[in-house]
Amino acid sequence: KRATLRELLTMLRFWGAAVREGKELRPRAAPGSALQLTQVSLGAGAPTGTRASLTAQIGEQRCVICTLCANALDSIRTDLFFDSLEDVVFSVHGTAKTALHLCGNIIEPSSESDVRAP
Repeated sequence: KRATLRELLTMLRFWGAAVREGKELRPRAAPGSALQLTQVSLGAGAPTGTRASLTAQIGEQRCVICTLCANALDSIRTDLFFDSLEDVVFSVHGTAKTALHLCGNIIEPSSESDVRAP
């Protein structure tokens, strides 16, 4: 089956959020959207040497995305795609008592009205 122009075109928009230890973050977007996670940064004010790990859970599967250490590794670039946002839950674990800041792009299917003839 050949993909239609509508299936090929997508819209990209910036996404950013902060998540603190003990809290969960469930990204929100239109149905059919995906998330590209491009950077994770430790919030300001974390004492030197404290650590924070970002975990992603999809259904029963859980994995650590990264572990950051204040004043040693404060941020990390990623290139991760999550194609089913309704199932993704991010959480933070560690000794840093500050938020982790996540940023990236929401990739939304474009509507037919966005397609313009040349």
